[in-house]
Amino acid sequence: MKPIDEKRLERTEDFILAFQRTEGKSPTFRQIMKGCGHSSLSRVAFDVEVLKERGRLATHSDCPIAVPDNLRAGVTKSALIVGECACGEPICAIENVKGAVTLPVEIFGEGEHFILQAKGNSMTGSGIYDKDLMVVSACKSAPVGKVVIALIGDEATAKILAKDGDGLYLKPSNDATENGERVYKDIRPTVPWEIVGVVEKVIHTV
Repeated sequence: MKPIDEKRLERTEDFILAFQRTEGKSPTFRQIMKGCGHSSLSRVAFDVEVLKERGRLATHSDCPIAVPDNLRAGVTKSALIVGECACGEPICAIENVKGAVTLPVEIFGEGEHFILQAKGNSMTGSGIYDKDLMVVSACKSAPVGKVVIALIGDEATAKILAKDGDGLYLKPSNDATENGERVYKDIRPTVPWEIVGVVEKVIHTV
C-alpha cells in the first residue's frame, strides 16, 4: 500500500468538507484534484479510500461495480470507476466518476489506471461486450493495433487505433452489417481528439 501523506490527507478532507458546506453536495474527484493541487486522480482516490477506512467519510449509495475477489490479493492500489464508455458511438463519460476500487499491483504495475464500463457491441471482436469492465492504463499515446480509449471533444469511445495513408483513425472490432452496410463504422475525427488510455484487461460481467 502507498505511504500515507497525512498533510495531503488533511488537505483533502478539509476541501471536501468546505465544498459540502458551500455547495450543498460532494465534489467530484476532479474538483478535489484541482482544489487541493493533487498531481493525479489516483491520489484523490487513494485519499478518499483512506478517509473512508478511518470513518472520516461515508458512502451514501452502493456502487454497482466491483472487481472480482480473485483480483484483490497482494499489494493493491486505487483505480477510479469513471462511468461508461461507448463501444458504439462516442458518449460523454470521463468526468462521470462513480468511485474507486483496488487493483493488484502485481498484475497491473504502479502506473495510473481507471475503469470504464463498455456500452455497446462495436468491440466484440476484441473480446469486449456490452457492460464489460475495461481496466485502462492511463497514457497519451499507444502503438497502432491497441484498443484505446479516445476522447473526441468531450466524448469518449473505445476503439482499435489504426493508421493508413490519411493518418490515425479509430476502428471498431465488429464486422456486423445491416442492409449491406457496416453497423459500426470507422471514426475519423474532424475535431481535436486525444488518447487517454489503453485497455489492459477486460472483466466480463455476464
